[in-house]
Amino acid sequence: WWNKDSAEGKLEVEEDSPASTFFSDKVIPVILTSIQSSFAEERAPALLAFERVALNSPRSRVLRLVGKKEVWKCIENACRIGLDECKMKTNEAKISSWQNFMKHIALGQAACLINGLCKRALVIEEAADLEGKALSAPTALAAKLVKRGVVPLLMGIAKADVGYPSTISMEGLASISCVKDCRTIMYQDTSGIELLSMALSSTDGAMVSPALLLILHLLWDEEWHLPLSSIEPQIELTTVRWGLFAMGRIIERANSAKKSRSDAFDKLKRLYVEAFHLDNEEEKERVEQAAIEERQKVENEVDWLGFETESTRSSVDFLLGCCLLVFSISCNLTNGTENFMNADGLSLLSSCLDIPIEDTRSGAALGLYNTISQIGIEQITPQKFCDPAHLVRSSVMGLHRLVTAGVMSQLCQRFFLILVQLREQKEWAPYFAKLPAAHQSIVEMAIGHAQLADTPKEKTPSMDKKTGNINTKCCSYTGKLRSCDACGKLETKRGNLRKCSKCSQVMYCSKECQIDDWCMGHKIECKKLSKAIKK
Repeated sequence: WWNKDSAEGKLEVEEDSPASTFFSDKVIPVILTSIQSSFAEERAPALLAFERVALNSPRSRVLRLVGKKEVWKCIENACRIGLDECKMKTNEAKISSWQNFMKHIALGQAACLINGLCKRALVIEEAADLEGKALSAPTALAAKLVKRGVVPLLMGIAKADVGYPSTISMEGLASISCVKDCRTIMYQDTSGIELLSMALSSTDGAMVSPALLLILHLLWDEEWHLPLSSIEPQIELTTVRWGLFAMGRIIERANSAKKSRSDAFDKLKRLYVEAFHLDNEEEKERVEQAAIEERQKVENEVDWLGFETESTRSSVDFLLGCCLLVFSISCNLTNGTENFMNADGLSLLSSCLDIPIEDTRSGAALGLYNTISQIGIEQITPQKFCDPAHLVRSSVMGLHRLVTAGVMSQLCQRFFLILVQLREQKEWAPYFAKLPAAHQSIVEMAIGHAQLADTPKEKTPSMDKKTGNINTKCCSYTGKLRSCDACGKLETKRGNLRKCSKCSQVMYCSKECQIDDWCMGHKIECKKLSKAIKK
C-alpha cells in the first residue's frame, strides 16, 4: 500500500534533480500532442512517460505542471477520447483485436496517471493527539486537482465499467476522497450511490478494496450515513463476504508455507542420513555443506503466523484490512452493528486478531471494542462466536506481544478494555479459567491497569465522530471551489458556476437557481450592488 512507501520516503521526492527538470521542462511540452492523439498506440506511451515524470518529480514541480490549464486539458482530452473508444457496440467489443486491446491500455494508462497524481496529493503526517499515529492529509496538489475537476473525471471512468481502467479510477477516488470537497461532490451527484453499488457488486477484489476504502472516508461525514445505510448490496454483508474470502486465501497461503517448511525439514533429514552413510570424504563434505545450507534456509523461514507481515502484505491483506476498517465504524450506519453481528462478523474479527499486521489487528480490535461500546458487553455472549476460547486466547496473546515489545499504543489500550470487560461477565469466566498460569497473570495485569486508569464500566461512545482517526485537514474545504448562492451546491470544477450578468457578485449552478434567487430578493440587491460597483 502506497502509504507505507510514502511514510518511508520512497515516494516523497522533494529535491529537484537534473533529470526531473529536463523531463518536465523539455519532454512534457513535446508529448502533450501525443497525449491527446486519436491513436491509442501513440497515447499510451506518452501517458506512461507523463506518469513517470509525475511520480518521480518533487511535489512542487508536479503542482506547477497541473496548474497549467493546457496540460490538464490534454489529460482530460485523453480520458474522454479513451472513454469514447472503449464504449463500443456489443458486436465490436466481442472482437478481440490489437486495436481494442490498445484502446483499453491507453485509457488504463490515463487512469493510472490521474491515480498517481491523487496519491502524490496526500502526505503522511504524525498526529500529536493520537500518540504519534501517522494519518493522511491533503496537500496543495490535492486542492489543485479538485479545482481542475478530477472528481467527476474519475467518476466517469469508474462508472463506465471497462475493467482495469475503472478499477484504477476507483483507487484514485479512494485516495482523493480524503479531501472534503470530493466527498461533497459525490454526495451531490445522484450517481454516486449507483457507483458504490456497482463496485460492491463486483466479483473482482481489486475493485471492492478501493470501494471499501472510499466508503470508509465517506462515513467521516454524517450526511453520508443514511444513504450508505440503504445501499444494495448491504455494506455489512459485503464486507463479511469479502473478509471471509480474504481470510480463506491467507489460510491457504499459510498452509502452503507450512507444507513448504515441512518438505524442507524432510529434505534436511535425508541429507543428514545420506552424509552419515558416505565413505568418500569429499562427497561427504559436499553433502554436509548442502545440509548446513538447507538448515540455515529452514531456520530463516518464518512460521505460518509470521508469514503475514508488513513486508509481505499483498492485495489480499489490503482487502481484509479495508473490510475490518469498515467493520470498525459500522456503528455509524443505521442498524449497522446488528447487521454485522447477524452476518457472523464477530467471529471474523476474532480470527483476525492473530494476523501480525498492525492495520489488520488494529481494525479487528477496534471493531470488537466499538461493538461492545455500541450494544453493551452483556450482548457479547460466547454463543455469538464460533470459537469463544480463541477470542480470549488471541486477545491475551495480542496484549502479551505488545507489552513484551514495550508498545503502549491505542491497540494495547483496546486489548486491555476488551479483556477487562469480558472477564467481568460470568458467561466468559470458564474460558478465562482454562488459560495457562502465564496467561492468567497477563489478564490480572490488564485488570490492574484498568483500575489504575479508572476505566468507566458503563457504555462509552464508540468513536469520536468529530475527530476519531481523522486528520483535521480532511474535515475542511479547500476553498478552491465555489458554491451556488441559491442552493449551496458545490461546483465540481472551477468555472462551472455562472456569475450574475448585471452585478457579477453572485454565482449560480443553473438557470432555475438564478430565477429562484432573483424572486427571493436578489432583484433588489442586484441594483444596489451594481450602483456600489459603479461608484
